[in-house]
Amino acid sequence: WQYQHDNAVTSVLCCDDNNTVITGSKDSKIRLFDRTTKALQGTLEGHQKPVTSLAVHKQWLVSGSWDGTAKIWNWQTQAMVGTLPDHENSVCVTILGASDTSLQVVTGSAGRAQPNNQIRDHTVRLWSIDLSTGQVTKLYQVANDHDGPIRDVCVMESSGSPQLATCSNDGTVKLRAPESGKCSSTLMFLQQQQQHPPMLLSLCSTTDGCLVASAEDGHVIVWDLASGVA
Repeated sequence: WQYQHDNAVTSVLCCDDNNTVITGSKDSKIRLFDRTTKALQGTLEGHQKPVTSLAVHKQWLVSGSWDGTAKIWNWQTQAMVGTLPDHENSVCVTILGASDTSLQVVTGSAGRAQPNNQIRDHTVRLWSIDLSTGQVTKLYQVANDHDGPIRDVCVMESSGSPQLATCSNDGTVKLRAPESGKCSSTLMFLQQQQQHPPMLLSLCSTTDGCLVASAEDGHVIVWDLASGVA
């Protein structure tokens, strides 16, 4: 069961049809594979640097890249719909909501290195995309409430009303109000002998109210948000 690439595969997901696998690669390309035959169905080109993140809803695909952009695609027609510009280096993406005519996308950026070797300007943004015209509207942005690059973003759906979550090199997860992006609470995992929490690299949520993060030190951390236990 192999989908052959010539470069590192940096992200992967399975589409809603359960028969199409989409990959993002270090060569800046996005590839569509038939899950049954393993055949390459198409290649989406438009990013200038490695693809770092993917999200999908029905026929709509969102990709983030080290080129400082996120792009919206119709993966079924293999057409690019629009570009979310002007991010600070690497971009992570998730889809907050969708209708027949529009898509709401949340992006997080890694930030920029400063002369004092600190990383600043890592930013969470909410965008609205008109799917018929490709017009992009930025609804808000929140910068520098993490103390390091934002590595991933996801939506928590299980609590009745959705929440956003972002994880960072600073070792924290921040829960956010989707309508404003503002932080409502902060989660941290700290081993007894550690002075600093490990960098958190990726996030996902479960249907029963848990948030799962992967850490650079080899841990996978699960927070049960209903009980407050990690």
